[in-house]
Order: sequence, then structure tokens, then C-alpha cells
Amino acid sequence: VLLLVTTLGGIWISLSSKVENIKEGSTMISKNNPMGRKSRISLPDGTVVYLNAGSKITYPDFFDDGTRDIYLEGEAFFDIEHDPSRPFKVHAQGLITTALGTSFNVNAYNDRFQVSLVTGKVEVKDLNNNNSILLSPGEKVNVSENQTMVKSDFNYDQVVAWKDGVIFFQ
Repeated sequence: VLLLVTTLGGIWISLSSKVENIKEGSTMISKNNPMGRKSRISLPDGTVVYLNAGSKITYPDFFDDGTRDIYLEGEAFFDIEHDPSRPFKVHAQGLITTALGTSFNVNAYNDRFQVSLVTGKVEVKDLNNNNSILLSPGEKVNVSENQTMVKSDFNYDQVVAWKDGVIFFQ
């Protein structure tokens, strides 16, 4: 019994100190998908990210009390865990997409940048010239090479079918 109590006490102290160390400073986690591979990633806050082929996402191992910031290269679909006290921000190509609880697709391959909103509301902000656009469900914003932001409607199947393993031909 004494050995069992001592062992459980040691495990509890060890786990407690690990939690305290994580709170002191987070580390960044990067996930890369090579061409031809897609993945589903669960973030520390419960948000689910579907990362497309040839894409990379970087995020902290825990989110602090302020915001939930992640960094994207390529394309990903986000199903955001609702938390109005901590906005969710996707940083890609000098633009920030901010959401409180929603689902949307970000396509940021090379010189292309497009955000397509499925549910909720998001704001897309350009850090270079301080422009922003608010999207409603069924709307997308394209950003051209000269950083012009254009809002329009989109076809869900055409934009988001990739995350469900569907190839869309037009």
C-alpha cells in the first residue's frame, strides 16, 4: 500500500510540474503535408483543421488567454471551436482571417489567397494597407497580386470538396 501511494504521488507531482512548465512557455508545432496527402488535425482548443496536400500549418502547443493564432502556407479548412473571449486568427501571406466560431476554407498557395466562408462570420484583414472585409456564409474574398480584395459568392462543392476526398471537375 505504501509503495502504491508513493508511486501515485510521484506521478501526480510529475504531471503537475509538466502542466506548470507548459504554461510558462509554449512551443510551436508544425505539420507538413507532402503533395498527394491530406490530414485532419485537432488543435489544443478543440478546433479541427483539414490540411490539404502541399500545405503547412504552425500553431502553439497550447493557446494562452488572449487569442488563438495559427500560421498557414497552402490550403486548409477550419472548423473553429466557439470561444468569443479568444478570437481565432489564421495568418497567411500578410493577411489575417479572424473568426470567433465558424467554418471556413483558406487557400493561400504561392501568390493566390482566397477565404471562403461556410458558416458564421469572419473578417479578412490585409496588414499591408489596413483594408478589411467581413464575410457572410456563402461568400468568399479573393486577394489579387496587387492586394486588391474582391468579395463574391462561391460554389461549396468546387471550393471545399477536397476536404471530403472528392475531386470536383468543371
